[in-house]
This record gives sequence, C-alpha cells and structure tokens, in this order.
Amino acid sequence: MAEYEETAEDGVASGEELFKSLLRIFPLATPWDYFKNGRWQVELLQIDTDLVEAHRREAAAPEPPPLEE
Repeated sequence: MAEYEETAEDGVASGEELFKSLLRIFPLATPWDYFKNGRWQVELLQIDTDLVEAHRREAAAPEPPPLEE
C-alpha cells in the first residue's frame, strides 16, 4: 500500500491530506467524488490512490510533482 502522511493524533492521514496526495498523481480527481455528507471517504481515497500508483508503476510513469503545501 502507499504511504500516507501521518498527521492526525491516531497516526492516520486526514481526508484532505489523502485527497491532496491523490491529486498529486491524478490531477483530474474531484473533491465531490470523495467528500460526501460532510465527510471524506478515507477508505475510497486510499484505494484509489493505491490503484493509481500501481498503474503508474506498471507503466513506468515519471515521478509526480512534489506535494505543495
């Protein structure tokens, strides 16, 4: 699985951080696909990020741009 930034007290990345991570490797991602009923869908964000990263590795894609603060 991909490694995500750990910033929350329980060691799990927030939905917003996960979305930024996904957006870094998949710029066409839209927040309304992952933010429903006032909550980030963290599990879906993690799955999609892992999937896109696996496809990038398989295709030998270049490194994505760095995450901007």
